[in-house]
Amino acid sequence: MPASSLPFVIRAALVLAGVSWYMVATREEMMIRHVQAGGAVAVIRVVAIDPLPDSTNGNPPRIRIAIEESLAGGLETAEVDAIWTPYPYDSHGDGAGVSAEFVKNWRATPLAPPPAGWTWIVAMDRDVAGVFSISPHLRDMLRDGLREETLAILKKAKPAKPAKQPPSPPAPRK
Repeated sequence: MPASSLPFVIRAALVLAGVSWYMVATREEMMIRHVQAGGAVAVIRVVAIDPLPDSTNGNPPRIRIAIEESLAGGLETAEVDAIWTPYPYDSHGDGAGVSAEFVKNWRATPLAPPPAGWTWIVAMDRDVAGVFSISPHLRDMLRDGLREETLAILKKAKPAKPAKQPPSPPAPRK
């Protein structure tokens, strides 16, 4: 039985005991949290894959995607570069008990890119350079009913509040 199917109170206790929230959260909970934090959800198609054969967790595959539809986050339809982000090496998120050797091996583990031409519904974020990162926790191949299921989840998410801007400095005195 996947942890995400356990009753909420048990999942909450697991998190308090040190299990990563991502290990016990449902797809719905993760998606709502992602959107409330200002992330985007979109239907994408993989257009091209970086030809480098040595993609690993430490050097994840770079892909070219077509954003076909923005489901949340106001993305424009376009072709953009993205990183096929690996799952984290530390399921607890705090690094405790993880040796340098383990991290070195994790970084060297091959990470295959998705096949070109496949269509997915993904959660994604954009970095300051404009490159998108595809969440490893929320990426599902498009199948019948998934778009509608995703839209139903997104209706439950309250949009992210815009970041509060610092007040403008007072105008200089004349």
